[in-house]
Amino acid sequence: MLRRLFTLLVLSLVAASAWSEGTWVTLKLNGVKVGYTQYRTEIRSGRTVRITHEVLQTKLLGQELMIDLKSEADLSADGQMARSHTLMVSGGREVDVTATRTGDELVVSVKGDPKPVTLTVPKGAYLSDDPAFDLFAGTIPREASVSFDPQNLSIVANTVRSSGLAQIDTPTGKVQARKVEVQDTRATTTFYLTSKGDVMWADGPFGIRMEPTTEAEASQGLGEESDLATASRIEVGDLNVDFFAAKESRWTVTGAQMRVTDDPHQTVVTNGDEQILSVHPARSPNRKVLISQASQGKEEWIAPEPKIPSDDPGMRKVALNMIGGETRLWAATQKIRKSVHDQLGVNAGIGVLRDGREVWATKEGVCRDHAVLMATLLRAVNIPTRLVSGLVYQSGALYYHAWVEVWDGKQWLAADSTRPQEFVSSGHVKTAQGHLAEATGGFLLAGGRFRFVRGG
Repeated sequence: MLRRLFTLLVLSLVAASAWSEGTWVTLKLNGVKVGYTQYRTEIRSGRTVRITHEVLQTKLLGQELMIDLKSEADLSADGQMARSHTLMVSGGREVDVTATRTGDELVVSVKGDPKPVTLTVPKGAYLSDDPAFDLFAGTIPREASVSFDPQNLSIVANTVRSSGLAQIDTPTGKVQARKVEVQDTRATTTFYLTSKGDVMWADGPFGIRMEPTTEAEASQGLGEESDLATASRIEVGDLNVDFFAAKESRWTVTGAQMRVTDDPHQTVVTNGDEQILSVHPARSPNRKVLISQASQGKEEWIAPEPKIPSDDPGMRKVALNMIGGETRLWAATQKIRKSVHDQLGVNAGIGVLRDGREVWATKEGVCRDHAVLMATLLRAVNIPTRLVSGLVYQSGALYYHAWVEVWDGKQWLAADSTRPQEFVSSGHVKTAQGHLAEATGGFLLAGGRFRFVRGG
């Protein structure tokens, strides 16, 4: 589960670093210390290099999770990112990414992958290493910028909103503070500054709090009582509903904005301050349509992309073996879904987003790995596939989840290889969809509250 959670927990935490050399920050999850950040700067050949080292140590689904991230960002004379190198290590896996800017292009190389990825920096956009760094330097960052996400190899838009001084409640009483929100498509991190512009603390999604501190305090005594799946879930109570049998479920949503609307899987109607969400997953596939027919005009959803190597001959061979000569799209989809379900074991201790080939080679992971592998295999045999992030009901709560959808010539149909069922349930709520970067961005419902209305 929680494919995108790791990107946010690791990358948004860079914002918790301070500007001066040797500054440390603690990371707390619902009051329990789970990590730290060390930040320092160096001047190399007259250019500023920002160096960040972050450690996250907690649990996911009861399994130990450790993420170690080291990054260096080489800045140009005007403060924009000219080059970055990021090394992420978790669960015995390494992701080593280098990005170099040339004009309006960002050329990204991943160690072990011979094919570089070229991203386009929007014309006129300011490419920031991280806009929050400016806050710790005592200045308010630009209202609009973009930054590079080394997990899903994409460019993310940032927006900064600042308010004046106001009374803020703290555990020790009221203080005068200035609130600055750093927003991107994934989530918002809110910083609280003193009247002098010093950061007192920052709040991110899932109850994350970042507090500047000493080296000794930051690096010692990481808590073991936290679990990311538990911390990020949305409690809705024991509903006693079989969502796989129910054709529809209805919810009211407050405190968050559902972004996937007017979709065959679900519809959203705004009613004042709340949204009425109806989930009614399509369960009537065109069982006769051939792969060759459904793929016409859908080349975009067959093509490879970062982490989805659908053009890899080895992955195509694996997929062909799974479908065994089946030419009907839905039947072939189900053969691949069942094969992945039966062969992928659970390992929640890998906190990096991996390539489909690596997922298949190790045959272990969580829902985000299922989705990446499914997309790779389905596209490898020309089945149009997009990725989906969202929530799924289980044991009294909605948990962050990931799955895929395939195009059957008339509609997008969901397939979830973490479950044995042919169709997804009416307890699967979509919050983002599309290519990997789209599906893994903009899916968090920080502060969202769901109330179950009915199912049937």
